[in-house]
Amino acid sequence: MNNEDFQNFIKSISIDYIQPTSISFERFDSFPQENTDIQINWKMSYPEKPYTFIDDKFSMLPMFEIAFVYDNKVIFSNKSIFIVMLSIKNKDEFERYWSMEEIRKTFKDKQIRNTLWPIVRQQVLDGLSRLSLPPVALPWLL
Repeated sequence: MNNEDFQNFIKSISIDYIQPTSISFERFDSFPQENTDIQINWKMSYPEKPYTFIDDKFSMLPMFEIAFVYDNKVIFSNKSIFIVMLSIKNKDEFERYWSMEEIRKTFKDKQIRNTLWPIVRQQVLDGLSRLSLPPVALPWLL
């Protein structure tokens, strides 16, 4: 895959909307005085069938799981599931590039992750605030 192929693929679609479908957060133990000792574990995953196609639209359901660990214990967790609804603007271009496994993988694992990360970051900060916990910033994505 080259960068131009991926850019052409991105031009063949547009985001209709992104909405959370499920958000949960829990507090398990006391937070340390300094946030610098908190380890942040996270992962993004998809259901068994990650895409749903209907006519000129398709949707994805990425899930983010975040855990803050201190002294080898989970002290806070957040789980957020989103629906990302996309429109196919150019069906021929879309089908051409979507057939390339590397483009599908890059889109699913990187583009969607990077697009949703600021929303996930806010969900985590909101969850911390609702549980009367101090803010902890999620890491940069590289």
